[in-house]
Amino acid sequence: ENEDSTATTAAATKKVPKERAAPRRPQLRETNIKVNTVKVKKEKETMETTPKKAEIVVETKDILSEPISECPPPPPDDILDPTSDMFFDDMGMDDIDFLFHDTSGKDKENIDTIPNIDSVAILDPSILPKIEGDGGVGEPKAELEQHSESSTESKPLKFHLHTSDNQSGCIISISPRRVRLLKHLITESDLFNVNISDACEKIFAEAIDGKLKKDMFDAAMRHIIALSDTGGAKMTTDTQRLLSDLLSSVYSAFDLNKAGEVDARELACGFTVLCGGRKSDKLEYAFELLDGKKSGLFSRADMVLYLQSFLTVLLSISSCAIGRESSEDILGTLDGTTSSVSRVIGWGASWATEQVFKSTPRDQKVIQGDVELINFDNFADWYTKGGYTSIQWLELLDLRKWVLAEV
Repeated sequence: ENEDSTATTAAATKKVPKERAAPRRPQLRETNIKVNTVKVKKEKETMETTPKKAEIVVETKDILSEPISECPPPPPDDILDPTSDMFFDDMGMDDIDFLFHDTSGKDKENIDTIPNIDSVAILDPSILPKIEGDGGVGEPKAELEQHSESSTESKPLKFHLHTSDNQSGCIISISPRRVRLLKHLITESDLFNVNISDACEKIFAEAIDGKLKKDMFDAAMRHIIALSDTGGAKMTTDTQRLLSDLLSSVYSAFDLNKAGEVDARELACGFTVLCGGRKSDKLEYAFELLDGKKSGLFSRADMVLYLQSFLTVLLSISSCAIGRESSEDILGTLDGTTSSVSRVIGWGASWATEQVFKSTPRDQKVIQGDVELINFDNFADWYTKGGYTSIQWLELLDLRKWVLAEV
């Protein structure tokens, strides 16, 4: 303490030329999503003291059946370095062919075909074990018994999605199994090491007149994977197909009308969810991305698209069918009504938009005729002063807080 005090005194007495302070932008509050956490320390101590059966040697790593602590409380954005590789484990997989083989030439007509993983041999069955009876494909019985002990402690990640003032909204529930699968795909493809601006540039480079067809999207994905440190070399053939399923589902989620093309800006905005970077960086970058007029202002319609693009990707990757994994029902309503994921996304984005505009003082808005406009600072100020309690899901933009959280 004496050393710190001395250093502080010295720093205070040192003459430093005064510089004109730059205006500070409101910082987005970093909050933790409360998700029935498990005491990881106690679980690890129990596992260490449990005697192991000497006759069984497990050499494979079962991605989806590892016991997890169900997404522990997320760290603040400024604690972890987004360029760090601390979350990446060496899976020991061989270098393999590149993701999404080139679809030029005679295979052009089949470009929209989604690979069916059930039609090929599974090279690594531990990726997607199919539990049947007392045993499972690629999983020793001893491991199944161990998982059954911890399965009661592995609970889904849940958050409340408000859809209106008069209704309770929905409870979104993402299973631990899906979180494990997403972690496997994100780490093996190395998407987490891809910069958001670089990824979006690849998407825009393939778009024509702001629209992106499926073949353009596939080409952009190949280029984005090439941007990573490994260039996709860590992925097995099975992982390539699983990732293809995931990304194709993301594209389809934006093409609800089956028009065969999507808005490149909206998709790029949502795609940042799968890349590296802090939540606050993604929010600010996407705001500028959707600001077509470069005025720094958003209308209500702009804000709806902004929030909707993030929700579309988050709920799509959490519920879509991937390989042998069927689609998951992640919606749980509080008022007994049922609805589709796409409608809930629209309602949730519209409700949150109204909260932002209602809370912004009129003297801070720009009025153009009957249209009210706000800037990013207004949105950041609303979120920091309480908006984070209304849209908890925004914290999931940082994959380190759920998909890549240490367990």
